[in-house]
Amino acid sequence: MHGSSVSIVFVLASMAVHLCGCSNPGAVKLSGRWDLDSAKSLSAVDDDDGLGRMSIVFERSGKLETITDFAMAKARKQGNWSLVSYEPDEDRVVVICSINGEQIETKIQFVGDDKIKLIPPNIAATRKQLVFRRNTDK
Repeated sequence: MHGSSVSIVFVLASMAVHLCGCSNPGAVKLSGRWDLDSAKSLSAVDDDDGLGRMSIVFERSGKLETITDFAMAKARKQGNWSLVSYEPDEDRVVVICSINGEQIETKIQFVGDDKIKLIPPNIAATRKQLVFRRNTDK
């Protein structure tokens, strides 16, 4: 009986890892904090002369956080993300981001190892594709 309990726990844990996409190489590559790459990118979403910032955090656990700090808008939103697909040949992932009860499909293009290009889920209505750089600060 003890062996079957361990098996059930193992199966449930494996399913949880698979559901959040954490075992997929694309999900592992995406995990981490990404900061808006340059002040020039800000002009696409804000008129504050590059004084604002935006970050997206994709945690391996499936948690998602977006941080926006512009003159016209300040917000910190939390939600979840899950991997839909990973195309290694194209170096692209598609994820579903759930923020405030809204589900947004987000296509993310990797640009080398330290940049991504996407329409951020917290400002998806703008349809502005922005470039983010991996934050390697500890």
